[in-house]
Amino acid sequence: MPRDNSVKTISIRLLLALLVIITLGTIGFLELENLSLVDSLYMTIITITTTGFGEVKPLSPLGRMFTIILMFLGIGVFFYAITQIFPVLVERRIRGRRRLIKNLKNHVIVCGYGSVGTEVVREISKDKKNKNIVIIDKDPEKISLARENDYLAIQGDVTSEEVLDKANIRKANFLITCVEDSSSAFCIMTAREFNSNIYAIAIARETSNINNLKRSGANQVLSPYHNIATKVDILLNNPVSSDIAEVIGELGGNHYFEKARVNEEIAGTTIRELSLREKTNTSIIAIGRNDDIKRPDPDMELKKDDQLFLMGSEKEVEKAINILAK
Repeated sequence: MPRDNSVKTISIRLLLALLVIITLGTIGFLELENLSLVDSLYMTIITITTTGFGEVKPLSPLGRMFTIILMFLGIGVFFYAITQIFPVLVERRIRGRRRLIKNLKNHVIVCGYGSVGTEVVREISKDKKNKNIVIIDKDPEKISLARENDYLAIQGDVTSEEVLDKANIRKANFLITCVEDSSSAFCIMTAREFNSNIYAIAIARETSNINNLKRSGANQVLSPYHNIATKVDILLNNPVSSDIAEVIGELGGNHYFEKARVNEEIAGTTIRELSLREKTNTSIIAIGRNDDIKRPDPDMELKKDDQLFLMGSEKEVEKAINILAK
């Protein structure tokens, strides 16, 4: 039977098959065991359903053979029903998801549902504005997990035009790639062909690939591993600065962190006079001095060899470091 038959058609055919089996079984017990109509029907029902209730009376050898055949017929119809109806129901569900995705607009597409992708989806789904999220991953187990968590998910290669088209990339607002850097780059370039206005965010696996991802068309490249390295470095060199490290861990995201040492030329200048925030939009979130961490105050005078913990975008922090190095 073709699997594209409707559930209704399959159900009618299965019902007819059951009626035929019940009729044959009832007639068989009537003729072979001389049972009443009710007892014959009862024996037929408990046999094909393998219920296991007691027999109305001890059966003859021929009656037992007939019962075995009837039992296998009942089991056969049951498994036949599963093999026919289940694929149809699955296909219906898949088509339903496809229709939902096709009708989406201004949604978020997340490529990769690994450890990073899972956390990204969990966080952005907290915002009601991001309720429409489509996940793409080539791993069927991860796709199953995403669907178990009530997310729309598509199995496939994130660099495939067909897969991105299925995710309705043309009407999406955001694309977040949490896959290998090379796949992220190809994914973003492919996405740009469908939707030049999409805002693409790439999660870089290697800091050396940040510029390549930007050249591929990413509006924003995040490097969690750089922030982790900075956090570890802070803890190693300043064990008492765990609170600052925690700030870095919590902020993460679009923020870029770096340390800079105060030289002789800047020493004696106050934070207000330095005007680092006004010049570069970079914030000094803490100052390391003599194995101690101090909170920055606008009128605090900087001393030689103070460590400034800087926060901003990568370009902003880089600009601030250049100013401090003069």
